[in-house]
Amino acid sequence: ISEASVANTPITIKYRAMRNATTHANLYNALEVEGIEELSAELVRDVLLYHVVEGRRAANSVVPPMKDRNIETLLGVNFTVDPEATIHAVGNTASIETANISASNGIIHIIDAVLLPIE
Repeated sequence: ISEASVANTPITIKYRAMRNATTHANLYNALEVEGIEELSAELVRDVLLYHVVEGRRAANSVVPPMKDRNIETLLGVNFTVDPEATIHAVGNTASIETANISASNGIIHIIDAVLLPIE
């Protein structure tokens, strides 16, 4: 496991050096790069913060029953989630594929795309 600290944040990013991992490949393809070494620490931080919200949010507090719901990310940028569990972000959309995976520091919802805080 490699470790990279992101400047001016308390976040430490840990990642496995797996070039063929689906999540890494999706991120690299979305940003049109070949590896994490080509990305600035600020961009990696922003992408990560765009995938995280404050608190423990189960799917029923994220996916609305009827109208779209605005969700504020730790990046300070909002996206919306519709009743079909589709996330409408700044530059793309993603669907929640698996919800409510409990973790020690929150609840994980697996999505099918990398959300980018850029257009």
